[in-house]
Amino acid sequence: MIATIENTIRIIGYSLWIDIAAIFAAEVLVLEPQFLMPGVLEENSGLVWDEEHKTFWTHNDSGGKPRLFEVDSTGKIVKEVLITNAQNVDWEELALDRATNTLFIGDFGNNRNRRKDLSIYYLPLPRIEGSSTTAKKISFTYPDQKNFPPDYANKTFDMEAMIFWNDSLYLFSKNRTDPYSGYTKMYRLPAVEGNYETELIDSFATGGSYFMAQWITAADISPDGSKVVLLNNDHLWLFENFKAPYFLRGDATQYSFKKATQKEAITFGPGNLLYISEEKSSGPGALYEGVLP
Repeated sequence: MIATIENTIRIIGYSLWIDIAAIFAAEVLVLEPQFLMPGVLEENSGLVWDEEHKTFWTHNDSGGKPRLFEVDSTGKIVKEVLITNAQNVDWEELALDRATNTLFIGDFGNNRNRRKDLSIYYLPLPRIEGSSTTAKKISFTYPDQKNFPPDYANKTFDMEAMIFWNDSLYLFSKNRTDPYSGYTKMYRLPAVEGNYETELIDSFATGGSYFMAQWITAADISPDGSKVVLLNNDHLWLFENFKAPYFLRGDATQYSFKKATQKEAITFGPGNLLYISEEKSSGPGALYEGVLP
């Protein structure tokens, strides 16, 4: 465990941070491939475990139709649902309110840091008859973004990671700064239809000097709310013993993977199981299973 120093000397101004990744050696999380994602999902990005159906919900990222896919434990697509009143500008993440089975879709990919149409769609987990449905929409902005795009040193407004907790959504930024500043910011917004300015409430120093080796590509919270994971291409961060909603102030452990690929999605399964999927651009395009200690 990494006992954080009020947690890695976190300052909302982000002018000071400690590269804890360089100080503490990472543990290894073994990932076992379960199946190859279907060809239509070569650019899958979000992932949610459906405990009742024992299946996964996922989607592709930017530019495709606004579709959700249900995939079984062999990699077979068992359902495809079109959201008729949504767009897929750059879908990057799924989050689930497990108490109500409400599914949230993050249309907030922002590679160039210049989008002004950031949104999150939500709908009941679509275990429905038929192949289409509608969703409600949350629109939002960041309180600390003044320029579209900002200069390279302030490119912290890409987003690929989101969790639901209590009555809110929490977003974790994908840092694209140059020179690389080495942190992820956490924002909060209400999980109900409307137009909001998010609240910047915390940050975490992921460390490192190269963005692709440290940026955050997905997140999830365990069903009991005791664990939060943030994903990267070749490792993940596990947070425990926090006082919600300050998830990043808990004990943090970094788990490395044996191979770095473009890992884009993570979800908790039963018990201590984690499921992680990757795009086919840098690996076989598989879904993996890992077991937390």
